[in-house]
Amino acid sequence: TAAPKAAAPASAPVSAPSTPSAPSKPAAKPAKKKPRAASAPAKPRSEGQALADSSKQSLVNRTSAKESMAAAEKGKAEAEARQQQAKAKVQSLSEDVERVNSEYKAAQGKAKQEKLQALQKAREAKKAAERDEKAAEAAADASAKGLKKAKKDEEASVKTVESQKDNVKKSLEETKSQKQKLQSKLDEARKKEEEEKRAADEAKRKAEEVQRRVQEEKKKSQ
Repeated sequence: TAAPKAAAPASAPVSAPSTPSAPSKPAAKPAKKKPRAASAPAKPRSEGQALADSSKQSLVNRTSAKESMAAAEKGKAEAEARQQQAKAKVQSLSEDVERVNSEYKAAQGKAKQEKLQALQKAREAKKAAERDEKAAEAAADASAKGLKKAKKDEEASVKTVESQKDNVKKSLEETKSQKQKLQSKLDEARKKEEEEKRAADEAKRKAEEVQRRVQEEKKKSQ
């Protein structure tokens, strides 16, 4: 008997043809930022505006200087009052020292020791009062110098305000003069324009008169 035929090997499964993939889109470019619009340059201040601003500032400085001087006057008065109080306290304690010293000299035994302690305390109190008096005197001197400076500043501010007033007055006068000159030029220009118009009207009238006569002569010759 014939040997059985060997079975044919199983064929590999055929894969379906792959569809071509769509081409990828290029990445979107980032949007360009619009350049910032350049800020408009600040308008230069006119001479009149600058003068007005300067005058306002001068008045502000004048008010400030006046207030500073008033505060300095008050501070000086208070410092002088404290100085007088300190001086009076030293005088009073000096009298206490003299009194206690006399009592100490007259005392005997245990009382003398007590008076010595009282005398030491009186002297210490006097020394402390003298230190306070020196401090009050220094404060009074400083306040006097401060008032002197405040007065100078106040006087300077008054002069500045007066100077600004003169400048404003001068500026107004110059503006008025310029306005008058401009008005004069405008009047002259109007007058010249009217004269030119009258001359043109006269020339036109004469031309029309000549043309009329020419036409009349033509009619007569016919």
